[in-house]
Amino acid sequence: MPVAVAGACAPDRPSTGDGALAAVAAIAVLTFVVRLAFPIDSAQFLDLHVWLWPQTATLFVLGAVGAERGWLSPVPASLLRLCRLGVAGAAALMVVLVLLSDGPAAFEGGWHWEAAGMAVVEGTVAVGVSLLVLDWSRRHVVPHGRWERRVAAAAYGAFVAQGPVLVALALALREIPVSGDAKLVVVAVLGVVGSFALGALPGLWRRLQPRGRAGAARASL
Repeated sequence: MPVAVAGACAPDRPSTGDGALAAVAAIAVLTFVVRLAFPIDSAQFLDLHVWLWPQTATLFVLGAVGAERGWLSPVPASLLRLCRLGVAGAAALMVVLVLLSDGPAAFEGGWHWEAAGMAVVEGTVAVGVSLLVLDWSRRHVVPHGRWERRVAAAAYGAFVAQGPVLVALALALREIPVSGDAKLVVVAVLGVVGSFALGALPGLWRRLQPRGRAGAARASL
């Protein structure tokens, strides 16, 4: 669905700005529609958080297509300015929504103007902050030394491994009689270390990485 929306909203070879605006629109519209049936914090089978899927799926499509077509190498300065304005505007809109709303339940989903406004805020912030962080990390987080290069090389494997690692750690700590906050710290620290340790195993993840022109474009990020 996000691919179809993005394709329908853009010409054959759209600019970075067109792709970003299409992603914002896709997140806003699809989030509002999905939350008619799956409100925020509603219970789903296996706790799937379906109410967040439009945002995660659309950001994935934007990143994959943007990297392949060279939209994000680098992110244009004009789009970065637009992202800053958009995030600031979304923050102001959120304040207005809170001040005028009938209560927190109206933001969770359904035929409420607060839910529609919340979807617009989420779409704008998700895309804008993602592009701003991408630009900042590309300019300031550069793997100069040997250690940084090894960590950067393990990042793809760590991304793939993070889910099973975090679940395994959470299950291992389930019966230990300590507070949930302490378990969170332990899982967070060991999760990062364990994911990157698996990601650094020689040759394990190379066969899973994208090949060809698309893979080269993603690797450049």
